[in-house]
Amino acid sequence: SVPPREDRFPFAEELARTGTGTQVAAAVAVLLTGGGVLLVARRRR
Repeated sequence: SVPPREDRFPFAEELARTGTGTQVAAAVAVLLTGGGVLLVARRRR
């Protein structure tokens, strides 16, 4: 059985309430995407 999302991520609900959850997720996505681009650029060089 899969535990409720609240059990796995206790802070997710709080982030959603404050509205910063989306901002944090977007920031992480940008960092991951940017990091991936930098890695690819370095490999090409």
